[in-house]
Amino acid sequence: MREYGIEPVLPGYSGMVPHNAKDRLGLNVADPGRWNGYPRPAFLQPTDPQFERIAALYYREMTRLYGKASYYSMDPFHEGGNTSGVDLEAAGKAIWKAMKQANPRAAWVVQAWGANPRPQMIRNLPAGDMVVLDLFSESRPQWGDPASSWYRKEGFGQHDWLFCMLLNYGGNVGLHGKMAHLIEEFYKAKDSSFGKTLKGVGMTMEGIENNPVMYELLCELPWREQRFSKDEWLEGYLKARYGKSDSQVSQAWMLLSNTIYNCPAASTQQGTHESILCARPSWKAYQVSSWSEMSDYYDPADVIRAAGMMVDAAERFRGNNNFEYDLVDIVRQAVAEKGRLMYRVLVDAYKAGDRELFKLSFDRFLRLILMQDRLLATRPEFKVGRWLESARNLGSTEEEKDWYEWNARVQITTWGNRVAADDGGLHDYAHREWNGLLRDFYYLRWKTWLDEQLKSFEGGQPKAIDFYALEEPWTLKHNSYASEAEGNPVDIACEIYREIKLP
Repeated sequence: MREYGIEPVLPGYSGMVPHNAKDRLGLNVADPGRWNGYPRPAFLQPTDPQFERIAALYYREMTRLYGKASYYSMDPFHEGGNTSGVDLEAAGKAIWKAMKQANPRAAWVVQAWGANPRPQMIRNLPAGDMVVLDLFSESRPQWGDPASSWYRKEGFGQHDWLFCMLLNYGGNVGLHGKMAHLIEEFYKAKDSSFGKTLKGVGMTMEGIENNPVMYELLCELPWREQRFSKDEWLEGYLKARYGKSDSQVSQAWMLLSNTIYNCPAASTQQGTHESILCARPSWKAYQVSSWSEMSDYYDPADVIRAAGMMVDAAERFRGNNNFEYDLVDIVRQAVAEKGRLMYRVLVDAYKAGDRELFKLSFDRFLRLILMQDRLLATRPEFKVGRWLESARNLGSTEEEKDWYEWNARVQITTWGNRVAADDGGLHDYAHREWNGLLRDFYYLRWKTWLDEQLKSFEGGQPKAIDFYALEEPWTLKHNSYASEAEGNPVDIACEIYREIKLP
């Protein structure tokens, strides 16, 4: 990073110690409890006499390994941190002091999310010694926007801050964004009284390699002094991305920018309109992850039509890497939309007791999953094999490689043990609409469930399915998946689109 002129942000010390630090080290920490069956790390109050000594040890070792950094990230109370009995102002000063002793020129990087950073913790720290990441600026800004549901009247006070776009939770695959709104919100912040401490933009997604158009747009904002329109920017972006202009491609993208990339300003949904192909089956299946908050803000037919325009232009861009990635991604979204439409047919056929229509839609729905799997095999970015191979490459022994692969498999499926998956609602939080995962994981879930429902038409009683028991075996496997592209993306995307296009 340093060779490229990038300033790394290293993890600083804010009081985290092992969960059994009280028993092993005699530290004065409260019982941290458990989180979805896992022990939480304990929190050593920064006002504890031992804090300064442990922080110094931590920074000394961090410096030995990586050198001093100009920025350290510390979020002591982010998502679940208990502030009961904590003197927040004293805690903030102790964390800041320990960092400054390690490097007097360093700044504290902190995330603005929910109630954090607590105003009492940062209020009296010197200006210039903190950079606040306003994590969800495009939907729930905290910089001082009165229209926000997370409104902070004083913003971040004297501290520098970055306008950040979260966009993606869990690394989920799907087209999504607020193109026009993002532009307006950035210039609104810049022109406000809080603009004097605005220092730039930040990308705070939980998963990358999706929606490149949105990240390009965000990163261009600081370079333009004046507001600009979404439409004029998009034309320039497409020419730069594909190397030439094309009216049909422009028309497709304009349609997408006014529909799926035009999520309502007031929406706080957690990323993309999730693909039902990836959901745990039920008669009320809608979102995939537990906290999606997604809503039907666009017409699926518009996405399918846009995919058709890209398909019609595909021959003119054959071999163009950027175009072929976008073609596969947009057709993938169209297949996901078709899956949601087919699911509704399934539900209606079941309610009406129409066995023939149910079986027809049953087969069609499962075929869509396999079609999607075949389409996504054409690009390495959409292959589970690439994900698993990257994880295994981190290990130096077979045991380590297997351990890393298990972690990679669990993260995108059950998230952890049964308690985390079911009681904690974390199953499919980081789901991926990927080749390999579709045919071996999502297809199995849907077919097992649909086979059970079919019994209703034969006088039987469908039994409840233990989905975790169905899912866990996949997380324990070590069979290899191909990480390289399979098949020509233009040929396969065009073939699949002909099967799913609207009349």
